[in-house]
Amino acid sequence: MDMDMERSETSTETEKQVYIPGVSRELKNGEQLDFDPEAYKIFYSFETRWPCLSFDILKEDNPKLDFPLDCYVVAGSQADKAKNNELVVIGLKNLNPLEKLQGSREDHCESYLGHIINTAWVAFRPLRELPTG
Repeated sequence: MDMDMERSETSTETEKQVYIPGVSRELKNGEQLDFDPEAYKIFYSFETRWPCLSFDILKEDNPKLDFPLDCYVVAGSQADKAKNNELVVIGLKNLNPLEKLQGSREDHCESYLGHIINTAWVAFRPLRELPTG
């Protein structure tokens, strides 16, 4: 009997689904996606001087699999002028898991979204512009 009651309770709840751009349905006009900290074991943000189209994670020979984690990423910037572009190596250190939520989800979403970790990073500027095309 208890199993039947649990099934009926879960079927009445709204089913959560992962949104995948280009695969999931298009968002309706004015519809916005909400940040759900329960979807992540770990969530951090960081900033670079200039926008970067992507970041590549540097693989370690003997990766550490328990917290706190360290991660190194490398990226090339998209600066306003070619001479300002940088190759950036970023060390993300002491990454810990998100704590279990206590209280309402809304209380915690803003603090997670505003959390920027301290990073150690090095930028390498080219000595000369590379020929294009």
